[in-house]
Amino acid sequence: PPSSLPSLQPTGRPTNFLDQVGFLQLSSSFISENFDVSLLLSLEVYVYTYVECLSNWTLVYPGNLYPSRNLIASGQRFISAKKLSVVYVQLSPFTLKMSKTYTLTFHCQKLSSVISIHTNSPPARGRFRVVPRLGFEITTSFSFVANGWDDEDLPLEYQFCFTSLGRELLIQLKSKLSNATSTLPSGLQNHFTNITLEVFDSFSASTMRAIGITLQPSDFLTISNFIDSIVSSSMSTTAINIAVSIINSVNCSGVTNCFRLNRRDCSDEDFTCGSCLDGFFGAPGSGNSPCLKPSIASASMPTRNYFCRMDSDCSDFQYCNATGSCVKISKQCPNLCSNRGICVFINSNTGLSCNHCELSSTDCQAKCQCDVGFGGTNCALSTAQLERKQKLREQMLVSFNDQSIKTSSVQEVVSSVATLSQITQKADELGPGAVAPLLTALDDILQYAVAFGVRYEKLGGLLSSMDNFASIQGTTLTTQRKLYSDSTDIMKLPQTLTAYTSITAAQLYPGQDPVENVCDNFRTRTDCIDDNQIAVNMSVPKTTFEALVQKNTITSSVLFNCNHSETRPLRVSLIDLSVKLLPSSNNTLLSNLQCQ
Repeated sequence: PPSSLPSLQPTGRPTNFLDQVGFLQLSSSFISENFDVSLLLSLEVYVYTYVECLSNWTLVYPGNLYPSRNLIASGQRFISAKKLSVVYVQLSPFTLKMSKTYTLTFHCQKLSSVISIHTNSPPARGRFRVVPRLGFEITTSFSFVANGWDDEDLPLEYQFCFTSLGRELLIQLKSKLSNATSTLPSGLQNHFTNITLEVFDSFSASTMRAIGITLQPSDFLTISNFIDSIVSSSMSTTAINIAVSIINSVNCSGVTNCFRLNRRDCSDEDFTCGSCLDGFFGAPGSGNSPCLKPSIASASMPTRNYFCRMDSDCSDFQYCNATGSCVKISKQCPNLCSNRGICVFINSNTGLSCNHCELSSTDCQAKCQCDVGFGGTNCALSTAQLERKQKLREQMLVSFNDQSIKTSSVQEVVSSVATLSQITQKADELGPGAVAPLLTALDDILQYAVAFGVRYEKLGGLLSSMDNFASIQGTTLTTQRKLYSDSTDIMKLPQTLTAYTSITAAQLYPGQDPVENVCDNFRTRTDCIDDNQIAVNMSVPKTTFEALVQKNTITSSVLFNCNHSETRPLRVSLIDLSVKLLPSSNNTLLSNLQCQ
């Protein structure tokens, strides 16, 4: 995708119209809240006509006609006579190009309204330098300098980040300062990171540049002393991002066969391959069990009991054992529990143990039950090591909340989401002391997101934080011992999820696909229903693999009757929680049911 993000400074007003036909009124300003390489523009228009008609939109710029498929809208919609209706249009990312003038026209038989849109250009012709290009982890001080950038929409602002595990973490937040200095963390994949510069004009049009940096590894004692010196309850955002990148570092030594397992390279868990490659299915998340590419028929096929000579003689998700029989493949625990525990099978819905957990099953997980004195997802840590990491993350959460009080822009909200996702990346390293500050952090970010109009797509990282918060319920140090279990706090999860789905719902228009999220401990679906509908069936979303094996899920039917003088859509969210989180209630909740 392009490295530049156009912003929008449009003019919009209806053209002249015939009184005997009706009138159009543009009822909202343009919405543009994208910070990667996309631009989203949303319009809501009131329509009143004296005759019935079918409405549609067209988008034109000189010499080109963009068809309606470029618009996420209610499409060709029937407009009733003498009744105030609401129609919507969204221009999807990359529909608009930089430095162009467009005409967006709403048609309703003889009635039309034209909106002129001119897109902005981002800053250009600048330079970006990083000195030095080679240094040592956590000890070398790197300088980042931007100069020579030009744009007619002043003032310019600059933001510097580094990349860790695919996420951009803040070095210096968007400001008028065109330079910054910082050390860089240890434990980055292949001891390499990209330093990114993003330059903004006064309308938030931006251009990005990236420079790769190679880091020489530091010894364990240096890293340990650095962590002890930097982590406290009063850290800066940059210090938090550096420290959490070090703590999240992964030992991938000896993991070389991931491609043969049809899995991504090791990146999230020690000694463990990544998730399944696209098009392949197996145990979700990181693991060392194989991922397969089954057909719909074989995915749910019973075990073949006849004689076999090799694995290919068996169905998918089976192997040929030493006695020549096809046997279902069981799920495996990460790193075989490091020989410091036993692998047990847990029902994903109830949290109770079960006797079998085949690779093709969607209702169970393989988890380590660590020996006394050890803990973590793969039992690789001693109790003392695990408790130290829990304390470090707790301190970072407290500092994070102190920093979030200063949040004053969309960019800061988006950066906060990335940082919180990193702090909460490993559920087993979130102890009892992390619960209260984590709930505070989630609530604060969601409130700021509402205040600054942040797009729901930019808040997706909060879902992993919420999911890991829920996972604290089931994390074990030793046999049957839970790290944390407080029904009062865990009951706040539905409230937090409702706040997230409310933000999502408010940004949807009729005609858009529902927004679905699938996590280990909960699932959500948010719909925006056209006012012409009187009922909707909402199903709990499935993973691709669950759809493949045709797993049944809960479906809820919602009837509604919105009596308004003007027709408006209904926004509905379905939240499905694991029974182990709410054992005394139904695990399906309907929330955010409202006529607006």
